[in-house]
Amino acid sequence: MAKSRLRVVNSKPLPFPPLEFIKDQPGGIHPRDFWAVSPSGNYDADCQTGARLAHAYITLLCEGKGGWAILMSAVQDMIAKNDNNGLVVGFMGVISRALAASLLSVPAIAAAVAEEDRRIGQHLASLPGGDDGHHALKVMK
Repeated sequence: MAKSRLRVVNSKPLPFPPLEFIKDQPGGIHPRDFWAVSPSGNYDADCQTGARLAHAYITLLCEGKGGWAILMSAVQDMIAKNDNNGLVVGFMGVISRALAASLLSVPAIAAAVAEEDRRIGQHLASLPGGDDGHHALKVMK
């Protein structure tokens, strides 16, 4: 087997937005733990905590301060730790509902845009010289 010529140039962790479930872990295999939370033993409370953590992550996404890599890394760490507790259930429940809501809204948005295009098209067609569908271009010339 050929020896790899790749080498780590900078092993210092990149800065990440402040999220309660991400912690640096000096000396670990990876410089950061993306699922650094422990269950309390109270399943209902842990579900609520997991949901709160997901809401914090989604808020950062909406503010443009987080990225998909955080979620990917958190899920990888959940799997690596074989976590299947209220924290994970609450977190993934909120993420799943947010994903479903965003996917369900895409057809509604597309339908609204198509309706607006249709309405504008009808209006343009009703204008003098608009029957050929190029009225807007004629006005701009």
